[in-house]
Amino acid sequence: MISVTPETKPNILIIGTGPHAQKTYVPHLQLLEARHGPMIRVLVDIEEKRDAVTEWAAKVCPGVHLHFVPMFTDLMPSRARARAELDKIEARFNINGIIIATEPLSHKSYALWGLDHGYHIMMDKPITTRVDAGTNASEAKGIADDYHEILAAYKKLQIRQTTGFVVSSHRRFNPLTQRAHHYIREIVERTGCPVTSVSASYCDGTFRLPIEMIQQDYHTYKQGYGKVSHSGYNIIDMLCDFAKAGLVQSKRPDEVAVISSFILPRGFFKMMTQTDYQKIFGAASIQKPRFGGYGELDATAQLTFLKERDPVILAQISMSSNGYGLQSSLILSKDQYKGSGRVKHESYEIKRALSARRLQIGANNHFEMKVFRNFELTGHSRALEVLHLADLADAQGYDHTKLYTEQAKEKMIIEFVQSIQSKLLPAELTSNIDDHRLPVQIMSAMYLSHINHQNSNGRPVVKVRGV
Repeated sequence: MISVTPETKPNILIIGTGPHAQKTYVPHLQLLEARHGPMIRVLVDIEEKRDAVTEWAAKVCPGVHLHFVPMFTDLMPSRARARAELDKIEARFNINGIIIATEPLSHKSYALWGLDHGYHIMMDKPITTRVDAGTNASEAKGIADDYHEILAAYKKLQIRQTTGFVVSSHRRFNPLTQRAHHYIREIVERTGCPVTSVSASYCDGTFRLPIEMIQQDYHTYKQGYGKVSHSGYNIIDMLCDFAKAGLVQSKRPDEVAVISSFILPRGFFKMMTQTDYQKIFGAASIQKPRFGGYGELDATAQLTFLKERDPVILAQISMSSNGYGLQSSLILSKDQYKGSGRVKHESYEIKRALSARRLQIGANNHFEMKVFRNFELTGHSRALEVLHLADLADAQGYDHTKLYTEQAKEKMIIEFVQSIQSKLLPAELTSNIDDHRLPVQIMSAMYLSHINHQNSNGRPVVKVRGV
């Protein structure tokens, strides 16, 4: 922790005012403004959303400057002087921090723009994705290339000034996952034994309808990518975080072999036919959809961490859009991502180092960890310890009437603000950009493995160098 006098006042520009900005970034920053004064200075979105964003902003954050740009996914367009106009805004409002909450296809362009200006940055996950990442090998590889380009620009900026670049991987801020990280290190230090197995499972708890696949614009499937590029990145990141927590430098793996399998919409709708939908919903109007080139609904991956070609850690990832949920109607929700009966469920199992009222199983604030120890060997008092997130929430100052997940996101946003204020150095940040190489490369490798699977001459195993 460092202190700087006088304290730098955060002047934040938010790019993208979709569901995540409206439900997370804006309300949490507004709560912090009681102590720090107005921080949200500018909201940026695309021209196509001008009317809707203007109406929403007038109710939620009146007085904040609005700016609209042409829609783009790769290079920031020169037409209408888009970049020059953004440059003028940053000078006018003395911007020192930006939050990038756009469609991930445009993340890289905004990140590089922000780094050019020396901003502190917070950016949604995934760091980037690509159109047709699930069908084109070049685009799959491009996900890793994007990360290295952004990281190189970030490191170049650090030569002349110190800035934070927080990746919005909010599970890193969950007190229970942080405790798990601590327990892993504790066992490693006592025994010298690293993590040898990790299993991570996540399901959105949705039941996707054909029309949703076609119409959904937030966390879309129709651009050739899907679950892995949505919340799937969080699960890859946590698996990597748990594996790295148990590393011993002299035993560090030197590569990861990745093999993946995806269920695409066209496969899912071979399992759920027109007849099935008519039986469930009594609807004869559902037509057989065409889903060529669509992204993945569900994905699994086997990760083998190797040292000198010998497997030393085995890891499994399972991430799904479809699963137990509460969708019971063909009437579409306005929020097709979280409003269609979504009941998300998630679990992790870490072996050798770590064999966890609205809190009961199945409720939206249930989160528990079971820790099994060889207690006679490690010196602990018992073999089994059960921790509920509620047990740790009081020490964190959490409100039990609110979702713990949202309060973990608040901690993440506080770190970003403290970075702007020079209260935290990049090395002290929980989720800085330079700590995301491995999950990004595994994400890229999962897409490439899937593409190779589809190619009868392709090799499904993709290697990631270094851990």
